[in-house]
Amino acid sequence: MLPAAAAAAAAAAAAAAAAAAAADSRWHVRVEVMISCGGDKKQQQQQQQQQQQQQQQQQQQQQQQQQQQQQQQHGETWPRESQD
Repeated sequence: MLPAAAAAAAAAAAAAAAAAAAADSRWHVRVEVMISCGGDKKQQQQQQQQQQQQQQQQQQQQQQQQQQQQQQQHGETWPRESQD
């Protein structure tokens, strides 16, 4: 792995982790505010589901980026499934 590529991958992973942590902390604040204001339970559940979907999408994008970087570094062009 090239040092520059390793640094770029680490930076991308750190940025994704920071984004996930920020999204997670925002969600906790929203829950606390809604509970203290007597928010609708159904609305809380919908927002929680949306938040979980967003985090899953972020994680999938991060995994795809890492796979692409690894393929480029090794000069691999075939799909990852066929390596097994």
